[in-house]
Amino acid sequence: MVNHDADFTSYIWYIHKNAVHHKLARKPGEWRFDSYHSILSEAPTMLLREEVVAWFGNKNEYIKFHQQEIRPKKIGEFL
Repeated sequence: MVNHDADFTSYIWYIHKNAVHHKLARKPGEWRFDSYHSILSEAPTMLLREEVVAWFGNKNEYIKFHQQEIRPKKIGEFL
């Protein structure tokens, strides 16, 4: 359940960057189980594509968000 705006952004980040963090992919969209390219696609989907893109403003901002560097947290670091 999304309780706060920041939660939604964090969930999108996690879904698309977790495979990169764990070295299953080099960038979002390379892991077959993430929805990165499905959000950018025009193909039929059950995903709420328009809502996700609108959350970031537009497709370019969605892409830019996913280009951020992943900085793994250190032990004991919470934020």
